[in-house]
Amino acid sequence: MTKRHFTIFAEVCRQMSFSKAAEALNTTQPTVSLAVKELEEHYGVRLFERMNRRIYMTEAGRALLSTAQEVLRGFQQAEDQLRKAPYRLRVGANVTFGATRLPRVLAQFRRKCPQVELSALVGNSDGIERLLLENRLDVGLVDNVTFSQHLRVQPLFQEDMALLCAPAFPHRPQSLEELAALPLLLRERGSGTRRSVDRVFEEHSLSPQPFLESVSSTALIEAARAGLGVLILSPSLARRELETGALLPLAIPGARFFRQYFCALHKQKALSPPLEELLALLRENCEK
Repeated sequence: MTKRHFTIFAEVCRQMSFSKAAEALNTTQPTVSLAVKELEEHYGVRLFERMNRRIYMTEAGRALLSTAQEVLRGFQQAEDQLRKAPYRLRVGANVTFGATRLPRVLAQFRRKCPQVELSALVGNSDGIERLLLENRLDVGLVDNVTFSQHLRVQPLFQEDMALLCAPAFPHRPQSLEELAALPLLLRERGSGTRRSVDRVFEEHSLSPQPFLESVSSTALIEAARAGLGVLILSPSLARRELETGALLPLAIPGARFFRQYFCALHKQKALSPPLEELLALLRENCEK
């Protein structure tokens, strides 16, 4: 039996009339009669006595009315709780996006949707993808995704990475081969940055051995400042070092290290109004 059956039955009991119940519920009398008949057949009892064009509740009807009213109150309480339940939005971003564009997007979202429970996680792209597939995140901002068949992705923007070194670093490579032979400071395997770097070298059949690998962009920048090697990283993460001259950009003719950023969601993720608002803010910020 459904909520509809109990709603119709309770209204018939209140009106003590099939026609008045139908009018109150904005339905037809045959619909009301059928619902009561289905209840009677389901429980194997008579709920009403029909005499002289009037109806009278039976003992079974009175017993069911008490239960029906309790069930309907439970439905109403559940609906009230769901309407009051706050939206929750879980956002994941890779390290570069998390350190550059994400704070601005989240601040704008909080101003527009202060009632939404918002949480954010910054990690490498592989980890963000895994959490999306496990439904532990609602949306992810990643680069060079693996394009799982369970994810839908939308391109956001491309970014060129920079080759950086300290002013006193003694080498100025003029080719990818020379760069591959130098001590390199790279993000860890599993990060989008590292996949982008490895792809360029692999396209030229090169296999460099990094001097330092780290999940921390700060650690890599400090190593480059100390003259320990060549850093390949988003220039936005080293803006201060570039502006002060603590790090210098290198250029290799014909070589380009770049990455594509994506917004990723599980294909079965429902687009709630807060999620649609966040996606709109992401597109707006990434078009700038």
